[in-house]
Amino acid sequence: MARPQQISTETITQALADHPEVTVADLAEVLGIGQSTAAKHLATLEVAGTARREPGGREGGRRVADRWSATAPAADDAAH
Repeated sequence: MARPQQISTETITQALADHPEVTVADLAEVLGIGQSTAAKHLATLEVAGTARREPGGREGGRRVADRWSATAPAADDAAH
């Protein structure tokens, strides 16, 4: 059985910065990981304040995918 690819937080945050307002499916494709893995990483980053979720809502009764973006670094982080 193939071992799952390990992916760093930095890789995910860089992908979010490179692809703003990306869906979980699109991010998973960009990173070459499964959608559930991408969703778990994003949820963790959201709690940490590193990622922001924009709810997709509904369009004509159909659910629209949430969009994810990297949050802007704090002013203290930018100075270092």
